[in-house]
Amino acid sequence: MKRIVVLLLAAFLVNINVCCKDLHRPSSRNVDSVQAVETDSSNDHPSQDRDNKNKNKSFPNLSFITAILALAFSIYLFSELNKLKNDVQAKFKRRKEAHVLLENKMSKFENDLEKNRGVITELKRQMAESVSHIKESQSNTVSENSHMDIPQPSDSVNKKQEKRPSELYCGAPVSSCFEVSESYYPGALYKIVVNGSGTGDFEFVDSIEALECAQMSRTSFLEPACNVINNDIARFDHIYTERNGKVKKTNDGWVIVEKAVVRLV
Repeated sequence: MKRIVVLLLAAFLVNINVCCKDLHRPSSRNVDSVQAVETDSSNDHPSQDRDNKNKNKSFPNLSFITAILALAFSIYLFSELNKLKNDVQAKFKRRKEAHVLLENKMSKFENDLEKNRGVITELKRQMAESVSHIKESQSNTVSENSHMDIPQPSDSVNKKQEKRPSELYCGAPVSSCFEVSESYYPGALYKIVVNGSGTGDFEFVDSIEALECAQMSRTSFLEPACNVINNDIARFDHIYTERNGKVKKTNDGWVIVEKAVVRLV
């Protein structure tokens, strides 16, 4: 751009020089005739001769003014083009910065997702090991009790046991089915209260371990068994059961018939 402006200025200066030389240098063919006419006209019309001289003097001034105007227009054009160039460069720079920022955010999001995925997998493995240990201990207890003579309770005791519902504890359901334990263990998410007719009500256990699991992944530990009222909030410290869910005992285990309704607080 600067080279173009310099070439334009050089062309204008050359044009001015040529115009000035042409105006001050008459052709050799017309010199004599011009001198003769000037002599006659000067003798006959001295005032007209002075006017012609003034007109001849005005031509260089007109060429000079034209050159100045052309130079000013060139400078103005150069400034506008330079301004346009700066605007384009600034827009390109802003777009490049926005693109880099977006790439950084996407990379951070992918890293966080991969990190949380590994934590969830490790937690599931630990929970599976805990459940297997509990089942093994339960089977050992049952086998030991089978070799012992256990006195039969009286009818009054049986009636009391029937009226008092038993409690079961379990983790996240698999295919809408709970794997239960008769005693509470760290990491239990839900408590089932058996009604005595092959059905029961369940609620979310508002413990520290269960809360950490729900905060880690709602889709894995909370939503399979519960309908969350305010699922759009990001942070919460407690999970309250607004309405208990319903379960039914089958050959596969305790199957969810109706989800519980919980609120994040």
